[in-house]
Amino acid sequence: FADGRITPGEAFKALELLGGVSLADLIPNPYPGVDADGKPTAAALKIESTFVDTGRDTERLVVTMSMDINTRSAAAADILQSIPLISVEKARLVVALESSVPTVRGSASWSVRGEFSDFVVHLVPFEGLTFVDVDVARIVFTAGSGKSTNVDVDVRKVDFGGLLSLLKTLSEYLPFGDMLVIDVDSSGIEASFSVELPTIALGAFAISGISVGAALGIPFSSGPVRFGFLMSKPEDPFSLTVCGLGGGGWLEQSLGLKGIERLSIAGFLEASIKVDFGVASGGVTARAGFQFAIGPPEPAVEGVDEALSLTAFASLNGNIDVLGIASASIDVYVGLSVIVPTELPDYARLHGIATCTLRVSVAFFSESVTFEVERTMKAAYIDPASAVRGRRPRSAEEIPVATFRDAWTADAWGQYCGAFG
Repeated sequence: FADGRITPGEAFKALELLGGVSLADLIPNPYPGVDADGKPTAAALKIESTFVDTGRDTERLVVTMSMDINTRSAAAADILQSIPLISVEKARLVVALESSVPTVRGSASWSVRGEFSDFVVHLVPFEGLTFVDVDVARIVFTAGSGKSTNVDVDVRKVDFGGLLSLLKTLSEYLPFGDMLVIDVDSSGIEASFSVELPTIALGAFAISGISVGAALGIPFSSGPVRFGFLMSKPEDPFSLTVCGLGGGGWLEQSLGLKGIERLSIAGFLEASIKVDFGVASGGVTARAGFQFAIGPPEPAVEGVDEALSLTAFASLNGNIDVLGIASASIDVYVGLSVIVPTELPDYARLHGIATCTLRVSVAFFSESVTFEVERTMKAAYIDPASAVRGRRPRSAEEIPVATFRDAWTADAWGQYCGAFG
């Protein structure tokens, strides 16, 4: 509160657009509600009060608060301010609140309606480059006593520009068809496209199976806007062959109005062999690689919500089939991760997981069994403030000590002891 008075920016600070931008970011503070002579300007918050049904049992005090900021008018052209995420050069913001307070009996009620129109959302700006521009015709939100909040969004156009402009150029020369798909339902708007790139072969170099896609989700609820970009997926990675050596990888990225929510980059080497003897056939595939990720650890690690993680992994798959009547397969995966929480100071974690799945099928009978071992232990204690303090020796009270108990849960220790009878 400035000078003991409520400013619109402070009043609307808790109200977020598209789940990530506060109205207070768009409204200047101090707010130009009065001019140099102390008179209200065109942007002033208007407050009116009146008594209704005076002298009756239904008498009540009705208070209305309203504000109308139209940047296209000369009087309010500079009131709304653009930020990197939102451009408001032609925007209009209208807010109306009505409160009814009974003076005799009954209960109070209120209602509010807001409309924000003609603005552009930029996802996610970085040094002048944007991934997606969303031209929004209007967002209307209504709420009131005994009513749920209702949000209605009208989008004029979604432009996948910036880094994705290359794909738009490729679509003019390659038979991709209509890439952009826009789906609107009661939950929100989703615009997406997916492109299957043809195999590229240059001498001993070949790359295939690349699928590039992007998706933008604009919810009608209070959830955040999200933009995702991917180049292949973990379940369907692209393949890369160089001089007979095979490998592949994938890239997935999820962005919100506040920045990167999830990033996953992986690459691996792969070797496989297949044999076929007529009555029986089989094969073995081995894969080893790494994965770098930003976001919630997968699988989840206790006490860590967001982190940077680097994982080295190896997997082995073997299968055999006899006349299509009987078959068996085995999948083995081993992964070791170094996890650094984004909220410091905290311990880095070492997380290991190993799984083995065996599947057997004979005629109409099939069965699968999975064994899994997972362990997490604390590693180095990371304190960014120590770099500021310098490399002076610290006392024992300043350094939390990792103990044997940190590496074992009560259940895991009980199972270990139980194994010895």
